[in-house]
Amino acid sequence: MKKFLLIPTLLLFLVFAVSAQGSGSSSSLSKKNNNNSDIVLKTLGMSLGQGVYTTFASIGTIADAYAKGAYEDSFAQQLLKEYIQLSKVMSQQLSELSRSGKLNANDKAYVQDVINTYNYLSYEAQGYHDYIASESSQDLNTYNTNRDKAWQNISRLLDL
Repeated sequence: MKKFLLIPTLLLFLVFAVSAQGSGSSSSLSKKNNNNSDIVLKTLGMSLGQGVYTTFASIGTIADAYAKGAYEDSFAQQLLKEYIQLSKVMSQQLSELSRSGKLNANDKAYVQDVINTYNYLSYEAQGYHDYIASESSQDLNTYNTNRDKAWQNISRLLDL
């Protein structure tokens, strides 16, 4: 689990490190730091977009593999639990970033969209996890509804 926190932690460190550099008095230095900050934020944004996209694809792949009999119940549920936890951790970390005051309004709105998407992904994975145990149409509906919501956000975030 600690391995999965390393990348988001490093990205956030980069954002704060570049933000801290922006306090120089020289206008050319400030302009350079703003450009660096823009690069870091764009890279972070693309990384977040890739994260929700691959999480979405992975949850769907687990569901498909289980439905086709390639995964046993316990294995599919364990994988889904991991994606639930990863999605919750990312959502929590991004919420901290959003509250930090380090983002402008546009970046904060983007981060909020990513938080919402990770929440949908978590609900999606939980729905299928529960469906494996119950075979309930309600759990399957939870999975499908949140999968649709997650995809709507992902396609908007990545302009697909």
